[in-house]
Amino acid sequence: MVYSKVQLSEETRLALIELEKRVLNKYASLKIKIILALNTGKLSQKEIAEFCLLDEDTVTKIKQDFLNNNGDFDDWIDTDYTGGNNSKLTKEQETEISRFVEDNMFTSSAIIQDHIFNKYRIFYSISGLVKLLHRLGFSYKKPVLVPDKLDPKSQEDWLEEYYQLEIQAKLNNEIILFGDACHPTHNTIAQGCWQKIGKDNTKEIKAKSGRDRVNILGLYDLHNQDVITNQCESVNAQSIVDICKKTQLKYTDQNIPTVHIILDNAKVHKSNIVNDWLKSEENQEANQRGQPIIKFKFLTTYSPNLNKIEQFWKYMKKHIANKFYPTFKEFKQAIDDFFENLPEHKFALMKFITNKFHLFKGGKVSTS
Repeated sequence: MVYSKVQLSEETRLALIELEKRVLNKYASLKIKIILALNTGKLSQKEIAEFCLLDEDTVTKIKQDFLNNNGDFDDWIDTDYTGGNNSKLTKEQETEISRFVEDNMFTSSAIIQDHIFNKYRIFYSISGLVKLLHRLGFSYKKPVLVPDKLDPKSQEDWLEEYYQLEIQAKLNNEIILFGDACHPTHNTIAQGCWQKIGKDNTKEIKAKSGRDRVNILGLYDLHNQDVITNQCESVNAQSIVDICKKTQLKYTDQNIPTVHIILDNAKVHKSNIVNDWLKSEENQEANQRGQPIIKFKFLTTYSPNLNKIEQFWKYMKKHIANKFYPTFKEFKQAIDDFFENLPEHKFALMKFITNKFHLFKGGKVSTS
């Protein structure tokens, strides 16, 4: 049996032991342990390979890489393959890995790292694995939550009706607005942002966990990025009527016969008070005052993905995120400032909120 001892000075041996205690990458830890085992001269490469569930060639390569690095431990403990164009995986192996990733929802890259090592005995650093996954067509993003009662066919039918409404609106100089409420709470909202690499460079924001919130009822115009809002004590039937009246005032004497407001199926939107106002002479005879008549169009059930104002609220929350507001007054002022300066966001909103709709089909998202 061949015993291929790796000669280490006592200083180097102790340095490797200390390094093994600190490394987080278990493959780097394994490489260090293999060198320390080879240093004892008590086990052959074959015995070490069998004990570590590796092939002997892998142990030989680890030993050779260590000897070639002339004591540069940081470079040596980085894993062998970086995932770039010179991949050590065959096309068949890459195809299997693609299928493995696509058929599962892995929140940790380490699981994929383990799979590649256990199946093919190939080490990948996390950064190298990310490069590999990018090259194979993957990106790290959140899955989309889909209501369990969603009916894809009803969404398709509704969208077809919406497109017909758009054609009608263009022909008749009518307006379509997407409506819903938003309730930002006086909490510190942390959003991802560009930061210097390294744990020590992670930015910190003071946490605030208040309960006070701002109730905003909004109507969003997809085509010109205009928003009508009404801050209220609570979103109820009267606040719905109030924002309808505010909308009529906004479009007074603009030769707009009708404003169609798209809403979800919340009970408050279909309450008797709201329905009575929609049917009232005040609304039905609005054209005589030079104001538009308000009409509601309801989304198909369980379809927040079709309501464009949801993306507007998301944009607004991102804008006020990553800031600490010591008082509720300051928090509310930040929201007021956002709406006051809304014209400055028009170009960004056009990019963030497009006229494409996302439909859910069989767990996947399609764009229409």
